[in-house]
Amino acid sequence: MFGFDSLKKSKSIALLLDPDKTRIDLDWIKVINIASPDLILIGGSQPFPTALLDDMVTWLKENCQVPIIGFPGDVSQVHAFLDGLLALSVVQSTDPRFILSPLFQIAEFIDQ
Repeated sequence: MFGFDSLKKSKSIALLLDPDKTRIDLDWIKVINIASPDLILIGGSQPFPTALLDDMVTWLKENCQVPIIGFPGDVSQVHAFLDGLLALSVVQSTDPRFILSPLFQIAEFIDQ
């Protein structure tokens, strides 16, 4: 199991992948394995089909030994096989529904 304690002991590097803009293939897997990032963040600010997220997470889980952290821009970008979540609430509205509601929805998903 991945623990963040190992990241506290030294400098670390993370790779951010946007499933809407990146297609993982063998060339990507080779680059990721050579670069050996400490973790991979997956997410995007724009909505995208969940099939893209499924494909990316599946490829990475099957071919890399790097923890995969969701960086969701939307509740639909949370995936059951992620190793963790970086859930942020960006205040772009005065309406509490758009600030807290997504975080509550993600919490319910995690609780299941």
